[in-house]
Amino acid sequence: MNRNNPSAIAITLTKGIPSSILKIAGVTTFVILTSVSAKVKIPLPFTPVPITLQVFFVLLSGSVLGSSLGALSQGIYVFLGLIGLPVWAGEGSGWRYLLGSTGGYLVGFIVAAYVVGILTSKRDSKIGNIFFPLVGYGVGVILIYGLGCLWLAIWANLFNGLSWNVATVVQKGALPFIAADTLKAFAAVLVLWMGRRIRN
Repeated sequence: MNRNNPSAIAITLTKGIPSSILKIAGVTTFVILTSVSAKVKIPLPFTPVPITLQVFFVLLSGSVLGSSLGALSQGIYVFLGLIGLPVWAGEGSGWRYLLGSTGGYLVGFIVAAYVVGILTSKRDSKIGNIFFPLVGYGVGVILIYGLGCLWLAIWANLFNGLSWNVATVVQKGALPFIAADTLKAFAAVLVLWMGRRIRN
């Protein structure tokens, strides 16, 4: 075995470890990464939704862990916030926070991770190693935006008496983040592609 080969080293390090332990470690890792990345944020004065690094790890969780475990990692992340741990981007936690302006994005993380896991599992060719992640991550971002904006509209119009139309909701809940999330998606594709090359 080539000791300088990262793939060979990884196989050696994980040899003999039960798959269940590896799965738990993977899920735990992405729960931690999503929690930490939530604190790397840029508040925007014109919207209650901040820019964070979370989308990068949400997308990767689905493609690295698979659909079920990826969704599980994000579900645990949301659950930790619900029981009061300070893992979310804002200062609050619990149901009150989840029902706030950014709650739809949190639910979107779970759905996106699951769908991304399905779409990025296809690797029929070298082109597929890049094409399917690009499509999967694009769909994942759209799902996060869609659920986030849907709940943002409900939060604004029904709970806060604001008169936000569709254009206003999209302007505040999606447009400010497209450039940053596009970069995150491409970065996630690059990381996944490099990881698969090393593994293979």
